[in-house]
Amino acid sequence: MGLAGWYERFRQAQLGDWMLYLVDKQGVRTRAKLVTEARQALDFSDNPILWELGVQPQEQVAGALIDESIADLFEHGWLLENARLSLIESGRAYLRQRMRVNQRRC
Repeated sequence: MGLAGWYERFRQAQLGDWMLYLVDKQGVRTRAKLVTEARQALDFSDNPILWELGVQPQEQVAGALIDESIADLFEHGWLLENARLSLIESGRAYLRQRMRVNQRRC
């Protein structure tokens, strides 16, 4: 695993943080909308710089990363899905803490 495993866990955590933000602050209320937003964010197919560098879209990798990130949010108990997605208080607390950490880095 090593560095590659660490990087994948980091990427999944960052995606999860962003997904929590979408639900809490941007009003994303369905799993389908959350997946759509994440797929759009990870779609580099229209980025000419990446095309010039030879980077090809990896739809399967993005889909697996999205699914794993969503599953992780539910496993931690930070995200709740009834009729609509919502954060429970521990998810909100985690998101606030992560946002403070990221603001200090900027």
